[in-house]
Amino acid sequence: MVHSSAAPAGDRELQVAITERLDATTQIRIEAAVERAGEGRPDRIVIDLAACTGADAAGIDALLEAHRDQWRNGRRLALRAVPDPIAQLFTLARLDHVFETEPT
Repeated sequence: MVHSSAAPAGDRELQVAITERLDATTQIRIEAAVERAGEGRPDRIVIDLAACTGADAAGIDALLEAHRDQWRNGRRLALRAVPDPIAQLFTLARLDHVFETEPT
C-alpha cells in the first residue's frame, strides 16, 4: 500500500509512505504516488520506507526514477527510515551516495 500526506502548512514537504514490498508488482503504484505528490510542487518529497518489507531491482528503479524526476524539476527527494536490507542493496548497487536519507 502507498499512502501520501502533506506536511504542516508552510513546510512545502510531502510524505509518501511505502507499506509493502518495492518490486515489479508495486512499481507502477509507487511511481504514480510520487508523481501525484509532485503535482503540488513541494520543495521536497520524503518517501518513508519504515514499513517497507523488501525491494528488488524494479523497486529500486522506481526510487531512482522518482529521484531523477524531482531533480530535473529543481526539487529534492529523500528516503526516510530505510530498512537495513534495502540500505544494503543500495550499497551493493553503489547507490548509497545517490539518495538523501534520514532516520525515522
